Amino acid sequence: MGTAQGRNGEETPCNCVLRGIFHACYTRFRECLEKDKHIPQANLERGPGASGRRYFWSWKEEEYVADFHLVSKRALTVAGSGNDYEIFRFHYLLGADWRMCCAV
Repeated sequence: MGTAQGRNGEETPCNCVLRGIFHACYTRFRECLEKDKHIPQANLERGPGASGRRYFWSWKEEEYVADFHLVSKRALTVAGSGNDYEIFRFHYLLGADWRMCCAV
């Protein structure tokens, strides 16, 4: 079912669901990094506005990479977490071998 009983009897997402979500997000992150960076693709989008004529440019892949980086940093840099973010950064963001990450 994808849920497990958490504390106080409330249902929380199962660890397998959380791993699946992480792997989907990480796959998208890697795809964004592997695209050709010589010509970034800008998108013209319609923004909110009374007349509906407000447009803005965005760089979806670059924004996704930055968001993935910031969310991981916020989630793994908490008091008492040790060096969880450093290990994550070395292995997932920089692509270091797991043996190098064990030295951290």
